[in-house]
Amino acid sequence: MWHVPLATIDGYYHANLVAESAIYGINFLASIFPFVLLMNWLYYKTGHNILVAVVLHLSANVFSEIFTTHPDSKIIQTILLLVVSGVVLFKERNMFFEEKYHKKHQYLLNMEEAIPQRSIVVLSTFDRLD
Repeated sequence: MWHVPLATIDGYYHANLVAESAIYGINFLASIFPFVLLMNWLYYKTGHNILVAVVLHLSANVFSEIFTTHPDSKIIQTILLLVVSGVVLFKERNMFFEEKYHKKHQYLLNMEEAIPQRSIVVLSTFDRLD
C-alpha cells in the first residue's frame, strides 16, 4: 500500500487521479488487489521466479505510460483484472485455499534453499585443498 502516500505528491499520477475524482483514486486502490493476486499466481506457477512478477509490474507501468488513457478506461481495466483474477482464483482454488498445497511448496522451497548451502560447503572444502 505504499502507493497511498504518492497521492499527496503534487503532479504525480496518483495525486492527479485523486484531484480529478475520488472515484479514480479508489479505483486505483481497488485495482491493486487483483493485480497483486495475478502477480502472486504467476510467481508460484513459475517456480518462485520473482523476475516474472517484476516484468509483469514493469510492463503494466510502461504500457500505462505509452497508452495514456482516461481514468474511465482504467475502471474498465480494473473490471477486466477482477474477472481474470476471479477465473484464476476459481481454477486455482487449491493453490490459494488448501494448506496441503502450501506445505508442499514450502518443502520444495526449503529444498531449493538447501542446495546452494551445500554447494558453498563443497566449494569451501575445495578452497582449503588448494
